[in-house]
Amino acid sequence: MIQNLIKKVFGSRSDREMKQLLPLVDEVNQFAESLTSKSDDELRERTQELKASIREIRIIAEEKAAKEINDKDEAHKFILLAEHDKLEEILPEAFAMVKETCRRMCGTSWKVVGRELSWEMVPFDVQIMGGIILHRGNVTEMKTGEGKTLVAAFPIYLNALT
Repeated sequence: MIQNLIKKVFGSRSDREMKQLLPLVDEVNQFAESLTSKSDDELRERTQELKASIREIRIIAEEKAAKEINDKDEAHKFILLAEHDKLEEILPEAFAMVKETCRRMCGTSWKVVGRELSWEMVPFDVQIMGGIILHRGNVTEMKTGEGKTLVAAFPIYLNALT
């Protein structure tokens, strides 16, 4: 009884987590809208720029770790943290690029094992949230038909930039 009352007042844990992610999802959607006018080549070029910015951060972190941190494990953690912080910074733009790519692929067909398949998926906000949760190393429960496979594309692209 008390648990139900608390849940009604404060919401479930997943409701609270989703509310925390909404500003980031809004940022992804705003970035995605700005990408509709970009060409495919411009998106590919931006991918290379994002990769270069991560490489640059990693080099700076490696140099700083070599000078200031004696413990090899601590130095490695420092470098990974710097890289992670950069990934968090570019997450909205990177996720927007995945969303825009999905939008552009709509209507594209190809044969798979002799069957014609057509791409008809543009990610919804819940899928963007799932991608954020996965990127951050957590697991999320999604119902059948909510696009778990599509969710994985977001963190795959983001982390492939490293």
